[in-house]
Amino acid sequence: MWCERLMTIVTSLAHDFDPSVWGTYRPSIFEWTIVGGSISWFLFWYLLLIGHIPAVPIAETKQNLLESHRG
Repeated sequence: MWCERLMTIVTSLAHDFDPSVWGTYRPSIFEWTIVGGSISWFLFWYLLLIGHIPAVPIAETKQNLLESHRG
């Protein structure tokens, strides 16, 4: 559904009202910069926050769970 909407918007922006001037859409350097900046912004926050999440070893967690069930 999202892809269909994207294709509708992109193709409608690529074509003018006059069919004789229709062409293919090519993003400008400004638009590529916005995409690159958005990806970089997401990765920055993801890597920043992932460093503050404590790693929980599965083996120790499983061992603690088994010990708590034994009594």
